Amino acid sequence: MEYFIIIFLFFFVILRISQGFIDMKKNQNDIELLRADPGKLILKYQETISLIVYKILISAGFYPYKNKKDLIQEVNVRLLEKMDKIQKEYDQNKAQFITFISLKIVNICYQMLREDKKHLDTVSIIDDYFHATSHHETDKEIYFIDEYKKYEAVLKLFYRKSLST
Repeated sequence: MEYFIIIFLFFFVILRISQGFIDMKKNQNDIELLRADPGKLILKYQETISLIVYKILISAGFYPYKNKKDLIQEVNVRLLEKMDKIQKEYDQNKAQFITFISLKIVNICYQMLREDKKHLDTVSIIDDYFHATSHHETDKEIYFIDEYKKYEAVLKLFYRKSLST
């Protein structure tokens, strides 16, 4: 039994170390792209940009779904404009690049909200989804999963409360 535990721990440690090397290699590739070709780096992170824009600006109701592509494009432009600053600020000893760039994207989204005060009224998210075309299937799924999680949390709280009384 002791040998089994030792072997398990050994393989677990090896797995974690190898995962760290993979993350370091990916981070190093991002740093090289940051220096050599920032445009390719932004293209690499389009899915991350899309998810953050959706979560902060669209699913929160500040912008309609039909503006998603325009919002992503605006974030891309602002990232390109700030690329010199991003190159100077990024310290690979403090964080992985994905963490750093995600924080920058989140900040850009909040900056867009502050600048565009006319969108402080929320929009009807459901109506936008009924008008979405089939190529937006992934975003529809994200929306419904978010809604499901909200209802699931409410039901769990209700169930716990009913058990405690």
